[in-house]
Amino acid sequence: MISYRPADREKDFAFARQVHHRAYRDVVTKQFGTWNETMQDRFFADEWWTLPFQIVSLNDAPIGVLSVRSVNGYLFIHEIQLLPEFQGQGIGSEILREQIAEAKQLALPLKLKVLRKNRAQELYKRMGFVPYKETDIDIFMKFEAGFSSGGDTR
Repeated sequence: MISYRPADREKDFAFARQVHHRAYRDVVTKQFGTWNETMQDRFFADEWWTLPFQIVSLNDAPIGVLSVRSVNGYLFIHEIQLLPEFQGQGIGSEILREQIAEAKQLALPLKLKVLRKNRAQELYKRMGFVPYKETDIDIFMKFEAGFSSGGDTR
């Protein structure tokens, strides 16, 4: 059973940093050719200390982090990060279904961005997200609440 709790900025820092590193190392290396630990620590800390985060747990054991917030008339998923051993098991799909339901309830579009080389973009497409903007680094995607069924129903 997936559950969430607000992140404790101090107590959860080391766990969340570990999740960030383990969830992103492969895709960052694939996309940029190298993993720079100092740079990744800075990226992590910039988000950790400024964005709202929740700890994602499975059967009461922490397995990842989630950051979603309301921005200018839409919900934005800043991060869904799961430890690699919990990826590909439908947990990300369940988290997305919950976020889609929340966006529909609020009648707000749901947006996110994903690194170009991140395989998660295929999950987002299956769930009904469509690209609306691209940069050299990221693909920005949106789910229009009320206009799509949400795709993947597994």
